[in-house]
Amino acid sequence: MQESVNRTFADVFDSVASLYDTNRFFQISAEKLEIIHSEIRYKISIEDWWLLLNSAGYKGLLDQVGSHRIQEFKDRHYQQILNVSPNGEILLIADTYYTFVSKFSMKF
Repeated sequence: MQESVNRTFADVFDSVASLYDTNRFFQISAEKLEIIHSEIRYKISIEDWWLLLNSAGYKGLLDQVGSHRIQEFKDRHYQQILNVSPNGEILLIADTYYTFVSKFSMKF
């Protein structure tokens, strides 16, 4: 499912500009900014979930468990996931947003 979220460029730019003082380097303008929400959802196995954890941002946390305890941690984690997923699958939700900008200009 995709939904369009209409926001002005100024709304989005102001929120970003509050983090960075970009106006001292350049000026940006655009006539229209359209933010699209796209649902990305699919079922994955518990084993795929574990592989995802080991290749994503959680790898550093899992490494802190230590090689001597990782199997015990994995077994306990699997059991907890099985408690909420009796069929051995979970729904991975990786929704994303992307933006279309028309008539964009930047002045230095």
